[in-house]
Amino acid sequence: MLEGHKRGIRTLAWSPDSKLLASSSYDNTIRIWDRQGKLVQILKGHKSEVHMLAWSPDSELLASINPGGGASSYISAVLGLWRRNGELIQMVQTPPVRALAWSPDGKFLATGAMNTMIGLWNTNGELIKVLKGHIGPVFSLAWSPENGLLASSSSAGEILLWDKDWNFTRAKHDVERGATTKLKWSPDGKLLASFDGGNIVLWDDKGQHIKNFTGGIASASAHTEDIMDVLWGPDGELLASVSWDRTIQIWTNEGECLKYLRVPDVRSDTRFFLVPRSLSWSLSANIIASTYNDGILRFLNTEAECIGTSKLILFKKYSQSAFANPLIMALDMVDYDDKVSWSPDGKILAMWERTSNAIILFEWISTDKIATMTIEEARDEDPEFTEEMEEQESCPICHKLFNTDNVVYQCHYCRMIYHTLCILQWIINENHKMCPQCNNIFITR
Repeated sequence: MLEGHKRGIRTLAWSPDSKLLASSSYDNTIRIWDRQGKLVQILKGHKSEVHMLAWSPDSELLASINPGGGASSYISAVLGLWRRNGELIQMVQTPPVRALAWSPDGKFLATGAMNTMIGLWNTNGELIKVLKGHIGPVFSLAWSPENGLLASSSSAGEILLWDKDWNFTRAKHDVERGATTKLKWSPDGKLLASFDGGNIVLWDDKGQHIKNFTGGIASASAHTEDIMDVLWGPDGELLASVSWDRTIQIWTNEGECLKYLRVPDVRSDTRFFLVPRSLSWSLSANIIASTYNDGILRFLNTEAECIGTSKLILFKKYSQSAFANPLIMALDMVDYDDKVSWSPDGKILAMWERTSNAIILFEWISTDKIATMTIEEARDEDPEFTEEMEEQESCPICHKLFNTDNVVYQCHYCRMIYHTLCILQWIINENHKMCPQCNNIFITR
């Protein structure tokens, strides 16, 4: 667990090389951590909370934004630009900002402002150009990873595509009243997904409309309520969407809904479904991590099937036993707002909650990194292990008694003990890195 912020966590950002994690907090500071959870730097200079963080593509620069605006759209934003080692390059005031994105070559930082303009900044933190064309505040920016096109959208529902000479093509787009259009390029930069309200629309790299997504939980749109986020899969063939209609849906890049997932809220006798809070797609493991308002982390495959959970409800609003207890879980009606983010290499998952000042890192481990130990080592490390071993006596997979020279693995959550060879065989046969007993993800110690 990464602790140090004095107040709740606002947002996180992994460096593209997956070696550093930046966190911003309501305590007005930014902290830089390595992937093992060690604090590397504390960045101070902002006078209010930082809402947005963005690393440059080479992981050498970090941009931070206190967005300004608030009740008054005249309060300036503050843009900070930092080196990897924590050195402040520039901190400058700018019109209130609602979007932030680096160009793929790392030469430009784009900011989308409430004054309808897009600012382009160089790596010294100097404003070098202002793009004009929107008629409403700019709420989303997305650079194509391949051809360098900058896509932008505004609260008026327009989508503009800017070429390298900063000329724009206007894409027609009808948006629900009050909705904010967000943009996501496919990994190959050939398709652009826009989403607002309950709608997902697909465009080509020329700004031509391809398709409106329909046929999932809704008939005339993608979702029946506002969409929180849309993610592209690693190969660009699939997309995942998460919505306030309590569903996660998997789509093809042609707009066909393959699967949708609703999770019943078993904490009460009602027929309500849980509300998904966030999604993050591991680009290496091809696993989707999702959080829900019951505080349980779930792992999905591309069929929208839950392949495991992590019942580490570490952001408790009150004290509760760390062990599984169906009665306590059934009575736990706290509404959680946990968020997750995979590292770009897909091996480390960061989890945080805005009311907590802690961050948790999970490692999606391979079979050669299962945290195993001899029985004697386990006894030396954990005084409770001996009593747990005596109560269990045998491995629940092979049903053979434990010997003192056995190499074993113990689940961090249910505390079940296994022979290491049995667990490795389980992983190979089932293709799951989850405990057979409690279905929780294996984590390193």
